[in-house]
Formats: sequence, C-alpha cells, structure tokens
Amino acid sequence: MRRALTLIELVITVSILSLGIIMILRSFLSANSVLAFSNNRIAASQFLESKLAEIEEKAKLSVPLEKEPSSGEVLLNGRINARWEVETGPVEEEEFKKDIYCLKAKLVWLESGRERDLSAAFYFKADK
Repeated sequence: MRRALTLIELVITVSILSLGIIMILRSFLSANSVLAFSNNRIAASQFLESKLAEIEEKAKLSVPLEKEPSSGEVLLNGRINARWEVETGPVEEEEFKKDIYCLKAKLVWLESGRERDLSAAFYFKADK
C-alpha cells in the first residue's frame, strides 16, 4: 500500500528547502559585496600608482614639486567619489643628498557606510 504525504510533512519539506535557498542567496550576496570591495581596491591602487608615477616623471623633468596639487577628488569605477592626498618632500637624513625625495599618497573613499583607505609611499631621485 502506498502512503501519501501528509500536510505536516509537506510543510516541513518546503520550510527546509526554503532555508536552504535563503542560505544560498545570502552567500551570493556576500560574494557580490566582497567582489565590489576588491574592484574598488584595485581601482584605488591603480589610481595611486598612476598619480605617483606622474609626479615622479614631472620631478625627473625638473618641474618643481611644490607646484603639484597636493589633494583632490577622483571617481573610482565611475561611481564612487574618493579623496586623494599627496605629500612630497626631500629626505631629511644626513646620509642622503637633497635630490632624494619621499612621496606619500593616500586615497580615501566611502563604501557600504564605512570609510576605506589605501596608502602608498616610495623614494625616488630627482634628476637635476
């Protein structure tokens, strides 16, 4: 004799299936937010690298570093406003000459209600 599903068994089966589907959807949403954060971090890194390379190139062409803008705003990934700051100056150690510069840059943006930032720094020699 074949036994049919009761209403209780059917409700329990549907609720377990629903919980499983909800957990799968939450994992997709979580993965999506991590991917968005990674994309923003990559865009920020690319911007900082290009900004630092631009300033280094101008310094090598004997453009005074004091004339460079030290801050500004940029659009990351075409949708997120970010503030950047650059600090340049000669290295003030006695063992180095004055034509060695330290270049520090910082980029700050707001993502998911939290402030995120990325910093970079390097030294270079300005050709005189």
